Amino acid sequence: MKATTETRWIVLGTDGRHVSLGRTELSETEVKTASDALAAQGLSAWLARMQGEYYSRGKVMLERLRRIGAAHDADWQGALMEFQTTRHWAIEKPKSFLGLIRANHSGCVGAVLKRAVQAAYSEARSVSPSKTKPSLAIRPSPKRASKLAIASA
Repeated sequence: MKATTETRWIVLGTDGRHVSLGRTELSETEVKTASDALAAQGLSAWLARMQGEYYSRGKVMLERLRRIGAAHDADWQGALMEFQTTRHWAIEKPKSFLGLIRANHSGCVGAVLKRAVQAAYSEARSVSPSKTKPSLAIRPSPKRASKLAIASA
């Protein structure tokens, strides 16, 4: 019985940080939008195809497709080593440590790409602002609000 392997398109940063862009091949518009967003932040990365299960202990293959973002001459092998280190932490460490790992990677390639890809999908599908979910404002409870008012007076 042959096991199926998962295929994902990812962006791999020069320092090993990465973000998954999905399981289907990306359009040229999506790739350009992600590349422009990275370049605007001064970041560079590679678009790569990952084959294998990320959270399993099995082997994961990365195929470098092209460079995106700001111009760079970074070392692909160094980025792969850092990727494997991050993946090892995600597999081996208890789930309580995963929050720390995600927190360390949240302000980088992943956050920029997430915004860029969301913008590309919104533009491609012509989603109107009236169809999006309203943002939820966090307000203090009435009891807490009265305490804050008394403290500030």
